Amino acid sequence: MTHSLEFRDGVLRARTSGDIEIYGFLEYLRAVLEHEKWTPGGKLLCDHRELKGFSMNIPNVTHKTGQVANFIKDNEARLGNAAIASILPCMDASPVTSLWITFIEHIKVDINYKNFYDMVHAEQWLNSR
Repeated sequence: MTHSLEFRDGVLRARTSGDIEIYGFLEYLRAVLEHEKWTPGGKLLCDHRELKGFSMNIPNVTHKTGQVANFIKDNEARLGNAAIASILPCMDASPVTSLWITFIEHIKVDINYKNFYDMVHAEQWLNSR
């Protein structure tokens, strides 16, 4: 799994690609929080359209999503009330993202998070924040 980051127009833009992998995903999240332009409460646009592996089995998804949710909770202060728009590769990713949203709600992190399937709607939503 690879990622790239670019700050443009007040938004940190992340792009991921390759096979979804927990350590690569956590590395990507660390890179976001350590980016020189990231500030708590910032805007993050995550383009995951080139990421593969959203069809994992449920126990695997549960474990991996839980690890990511714990990372988010542990770094809540560095996130602040961030607005995070994730662009997913397709509607088939919905079971994974539903589980992810459940974890985010369960750990009660104060972020605005929404999934999209196209760039236009994701950018519009972030611009309204």
